[in-house]
Amino acid sequence: MRLDSFCYRFIWRLKRRFYRYKDKCGPIPIVEREQPCRHFAPPATVLATVQQRNCPEQLANFERLCAQLQFIPRVATYLPTQLEERDWHRLLELHSAKERLCYLTFLVKRNKMRQKTEHKKAQMQLMRSGGGGTAMPKTEEEEDELEEEFEEEEEGRKIVEEEEEKEERDKEEEEEKGDEQRTATRKNKAFALPFISTANRIAASHRYIRSLQLAETPRIAFDCRFLTLHSKRGLNLTMLQLQMLLSANRDRQMPWPIHLCNFPSTSSSTDDDGTGGADAGAVAEVHALCRMRLNSLDSTRCVTGELHTESYTELFPELRSADKIVYLSPHSKESLTHIDPDACYVIGAIVDRAREPRIPPKASLLVSEEEQLPCRRFPIPPEFLRGGNPMLTLVQAMTILQHVFHSPGGDDWHGAFEQYIPKRKRLAPAEKNTVIRLRYDNIHTRNREMARIVEQRIPTTAAAANVDQQQTNNGGGRSDQKMAVGMRFLSRIFG
Repeated sequence: MRLDSFCYRFIWRLKRRFYRYKDKCGPIPIVEREQPCRHFAPPATVLATVQQRNCPEQLANFERLCAQLQFIPRVATYLPTQLEERDWHRLLELHSAKERLCYLTFLVKRNKMRQKTEHKKAQMQLMRSGGGGTAMPKTEEEEDELEEEFEEEEEGRKIVEEEEEKEERDKEEEEEKGDEQRTATRKNKAFALPFISTANRIAASHRYIRSLQLAETPRIAFDCRFLTLHSKRGLNLTMLQLQMLLSANRDRQMPWPIHLCNFPSTSSSTDDDGTGGADAGAVAEVHALCRMRLNSLDSTRCVTGELHTESYTELFPELRSADKIVYLSPHSKESLTHIDPDACYVIGAIVDRAREPRIPPKASLLVSEEEQLPCRRFPIPPEFLRGGNPMLTLVQAMTILQHVFHSPGGDDWHGAFEQYIPKRKRLAPAEKNTVIRLRYDNIHTRNREMARIVEQRIPTTAAAANVDQQQTNNGGGRSDQKMAVGMRFLSRIFG
């Protein structure tokens, strides 16, 4: 054991005895154990796939991954119990130890969330069936609480049934037929719900078609040319946001026309010159997530939006000539003062959660300048963005536009920002919870140290080092690097 490691561990334990909150003691010491807490063995199918490709770089990456998965369980405990085949393929696509550790942490959180959801569903089934389910609580205290809830619910159900029977007997002579219909409806609600849902979908489709016919609201176009440049995590988050905004817009009394433009097609990935086309694998992944997340676009029961491979300038040439296609970007210098009902507002389909190395920070501004479109930003006061990141989610951007447009006078920007901008963006770092902030700082510091230890014990291969260096250059902080990234991005997008 190194002297500095021993001293830090001794001081941390000493602080732990005197401090009330363990977060004030600093990051938890990293202890390397002799025996790993998990054993991860690669499936035979993954090994066969790597051998069939016969690529030295991929084989070296696979060997490095196996070595890391043998060493990581010796220094970390927050790990999944097992890895599926798709998890191995996903880990092979990652190159740095930091990315792989983050993905393993994500798997643990996802499994816990699934277990929590299944436990809640089992409890709800038990409560609805009166204790006839098969799910069992985790502890004896939870079992006693559930038994008490079931007993109270059973007594209440008996009282309700007795009252219903009494009412039925009293009204049987006067309204025999109507009473039978009401009883059948009350006892067969589960069979009536699908018809109600279908009726709601039909009504939502009628409202959307009516908004298209009347054309009283602006059009919203989402620029989907960035989808193929996202990482898998970023693409999944972007598709999830598109799914949420389609559902939110569908449920409005006056929905807005939504157009998903510049959607990547299979023909664009097989260009002859190879400059303007997207990667075939990325396009296939986008279409697979589209079938999973945006299946409502192909539904015959409900109309929620339109998907186009053409650009918004090709769909609305008359608006282009009238300068009524406005690109929204948080990096624009000019603010959006009013919302024109005859205009089309374009929002870039870019995830706001994490930094994407293949997408420059000002991608929407670069696209608007290249296409010579007016670019505007929301007039957000500085006090609403004291938290830092000025980027909003796709759902937040659309709801702000709808709130301002339908407000009296059409200028309630302050009310929209107050309602739809999260509180975490409005609070300065000093105003946030110091204990929670300190806890996450300790977690991030410990994760960085753990990634450094893994990289030190298992060095990066030459191929992975080149990929990491390329990603670092793409995310560089100097102006010349940003300009180079922007030029490569525009050449990739516009060919």
